[in-house]
Amino acid sequence: MSVVKIKNKSQLDQLQAKVTLRLGRKPTQQELLDLCIDYSSQNIDDFIRLLDQAPILNEEKINRILKKRDQRKEIPYIYTNIGLNKDDKDIYG
Repeated sequence: MSVVKIKNKSQLDQLQAKVTLRLGRKPTQQELLDLCIDYSSQNIDDFIRLLDQAPILNEEKINRILKKRDQRKEIPYIYTNIGLNKDDKDIYG
């Protein structure tokens, strides 16, 4: 078993709720993820099509980002505690 970080946990929760209503039993989130992986494997062309829509970070974009970063390197970073979670200081320093 592996630990997987999920970008949109609320979507997984919603999927679990919808499936629960239709099945009459609550599948685990692990079951749902396993089935999603199986379904994607069986429908690999559709899955690749979905992945192909994701933005690509190419050399030009990387250089543009680095250039903007370098242009702003003299701007001082102002640290405040406003909007921070109590654990943020431990995590981010």
